[in-house]
Amino acid sequence: MGLPKAKNVPKEYIGRYPIPPGISVEQMNEAILDLRNHPERKFLPLKKKLQFALGSKIMERSIVLTYLSCKQKFHCDVKTQEILDNPNQQFIIALWHNRLFYTIYSLPFYVAIKGHNILAIISESDDAEYIARVTEMWGAFTARGSSTRGGKKALKRILKYAKMGFCPLITPDGPRGPKYEVKEGLPTIARLTKLPIVPMCFDANRKWVLNSWDHFIIPKPFSTVALSYGEPIYIPASMSIKEAQSFLRQKMMDQVEFTERLLKT
Repeated sequence: MGLPKAKNVPKEYIGRYPIPPGISVEQMNEAILDLRNHPERKFLPLKKKLQFALGSKIMERSIVLTYLSCKQKFHCDVKTQEILDNPNQQFIIALWHNRLFYTIYSLPFYVAIKGHNILAIISESDDAEYIARVTEMWGAFTARGSSTRGGKKALKRILKYAKMGFCPLITPDGPRGPKYEVKEGLPTIARLTKLPIVPMCFDANRKWVLNSWDHFIIPKPFSTVALSYGEPIYIPASMSIKEAQSFLRQKMMDQVEFTERLLKT
């Protein structure tokens, strides 16, 4: 069927999002309309519609209020800052699944101020629907799929929109683990797009750690939180996917350790 025609794009989309060189306004508007279209939500039972709508709003407010109550410690690598400051420079954000709660709050900054179109890769599970909706509330886009459900479909969409200037956000150990293990998706996307990977992490001195597969972390109100963006990571063309998985895991664990040290300073 292809993408809907740009003439059907709501007026609020026109000119709202940065358009990379070589992409027409019509192409960008068609892409935005496609990404904002979630036909699966139209057929949800009323109970689930209300559950997702209310639950995602509560989650969004909880993250904002937690952020506002906490003392912040922030660090961004110099080379990464140059990448993030350039609206024409694409990148991939990578963070462990258990660090999602706090780190996704920085999305509005880079979407609204820095001029990047963030495309978050989120699984098709019901639990992930809340995160997807919160991500969209803050101006980012979502592509649904994972290594276990809809993976090939999601990969195809990621590559398609990466060519149009979108910056993927990936949790390489999601959606079901093992914890802190990089699956094939991240290195595959990095090699095919040739984009730098920006490792992102947070930690808190007072936190709840959930009894989930990833030990999901939620900062307690009025705690001290450290948020960090590490040095950009490039995957050499000569590196195999297996080697890249091990390489990326080490780099991302280094970022976890750096963030823990930042918290103690």
